[in-house]
Amino acid sequence: MALSRERVRRAEIGLELLRRCAPDAAGSMPAAADLTVPEVSDVDDRGRCGEDHPAS
Repeated sequence: MALSRERVRRAEIGLELLRRCAPDAAGSMPAAADLTVPEVSDVDDRGRCGEDHPAS
């Protein structure tokens, strides 16, 4: 049960990061025929996105 909760927690974190980095991103329906991995170009070397996270 703990492993399942951790997976859900990590998924929530990932979705929140996606909302911050790409607020206009749209999700696909389950089993979408054209499902692909998006190209990410606005991420710094520490995995932070956009201008919200200036380089330190």
